[in-house]
Amino acid sequence: MDPATPFKEELELDAILEKETELFRRRKEFEENQRRIERERAERECMIPPLDDIATRTRMKAHQAATTRGEIKNVHRHHNENILMLILLIVATCSLIWWSYKLMQGT
Repeated sequence: MDPATPFKEELELDAILEKETELFRRRKEFEENQRRIERERAERECMIPPLDDIATRTRMKAHQAATTRGEIKNVHRHHNENILMLILLIVATCSLIWWSYKLMQGT
């Protein structure tokens, strides 16, 4: 047996052990990172937004509700105006028909 062979085998064994410890360390680090990410995600889900954000959202909702109510009022106003115009048009048409009928009667 060659005296260099056990030395080469020891070097190979050392290299394999180093790779194994490196893989073990990386796996442990990976698992730690996964746990940390999961913990941070859970914390983010449980946290309420900052108070100024809550106030901003409340103001936005109130503004949208007021805008919506105002838009609804405008639509109702336009509908009422259109109904009034329709009634006036019908009355005018009826009065023209009545006037024409009276004119044809000669009275």
